[in-house]
Amino acid sequence: MEIFHFPALACAGRVIHGFATRKGGVSEGAYATLNCGGSGDMRENVLSNRKDLCQALGLDPHKLVCLHQVHGIEVVRVGPGGYTPSERSAVLKEGDALITREVDLPLAIMTADCLPIILVDPVSPAVGIVHAGWRGTLQGILPRAVREMERTLGSLLPNLWAGIGPGIAPCCYEVGEEVAGPFRERYPGWRAWLWPGREGRYRLDLARANLLQLKELGIPEQQIGLVGRCTCCHPSLFFSHRREHGKTGRMMSLVALSP
Repeated sequence: MEIFHFPALACAGRVIHGFATRKGGVSEGAYATLNCGGSGDMRENVLSNRKDLCQALGLDPHKLVCLHQVHGIEVVRVGPGGYTPSERSAVLKEGDALITREVDLPLAIMTADCLPIILVDPVSPAVGIVHAGWRGTLQGILPRAVREMERTLGSLLPNLWAGIGPGIAPCCYEVGEEVAGPFRERYPGWRAWLWPGREGRYRLDLARANLLQLKELGIPEQQIGLVGRCTCCHPSLFFSHRREHGKTGRMMSLVALSP
């Protein structure tokens, strides 16, 4: 099993986190091997993979909180009551970001080219995790999650740390005018992360777009980490929706406040 970590996030507070790769599970075929998403794989394999990953990080798989991700801007706050272990291990609700102040409660996001982004406030303390594809990035899912941590969990921007996990990079990510146009209209600084590719196409740097959104909010750049690996370029390490034309697994990224 191969898992990416940011030492700075762990040092920032009592935080357990990890960005999993596709290595170390029991799934086969297009989903080999550590598929953690319900994308056509056998359910027992997915549950086994989730369990093994949680245990590798020292987390309780029965407390795992996931979402039905819809490429939107819904931020779900997970509180202390109302969730049995069985409910936590099932899909919670539709959304693309989770935040909490609860201890020993793993929050998870599934990706296969979109970015998983972890947020840590060591002072409150509080944590969050965000699923940011091009639609979520365009609509501002990451700033929305940060603002919700401010509003509902008492987080302050200078105290926040962020880790941007592996996702598709501009070397492999060309988009058409239907994607590039709305970005140009909404973001005056679009040239920093969107540039011409082949004729009529554009290269989109999702990681840089989200990093700049964090900086614009006032989070210090030295408190933002980047894995910097392209999911499409590394088939032995990552699942990639684009590379595999949709038939592929999902990596799971997790964060939790440790007791």
